[in-house]
Amino acid sequence: MLNKILTIQECEKKEMEEQMAEEACHLHNFQASYQRLVDDSRESEVITKNAEQAITTARATIAKAQALIQVNEQKLVAARKKLEELEVAKKRIQEDLTARSSKLESLQVQLATKKFLSKDELRVQAWAEVEKARQRKMPHLRDQIYSLAERD
Repeated sequence: MLNKILTIQECEKKEMEEQMAEEACHLHNFQASYQRLVDDSRESEVITKNAEQAITTARATIAKAQALIQVNEQKLVAARKKLEELEVAKKRIQEDLTARSSKLESLQVQLATKKFLSKDELRVQAWAEVEKARQRKMPHLRDQIYSLAERD
């Protein structure tokens, strides 16, 4: 019977050792799994932080782009207004240019058709005018002379 108990104990011991070896193997597997989870968790944290940083950077870039768009839209509105004003001014100037061109053509036609006197012709005409004026004043001067003579 002692042998039987010893055999049973050895069997129990062997079973326990096998269970311990199995548990040790499981423990090793769990530790490896735990380490993979820790590593994966760290990697996920890094990825999360990188993604958050990328999102923050993208939001800042978007905000800058939106501000730039707003500034450029204001510039566009101002440029369009200026262009409209320039178009109105251009139209006004074109109309004025057309009117002045017509007036210039008219003056050129008048100049071409008008007869101008030469210097000598102008002198003769001036002498004739002076003589006419003298002739008109002569009777009046005569009357004044007679009137003065009669008073004396």
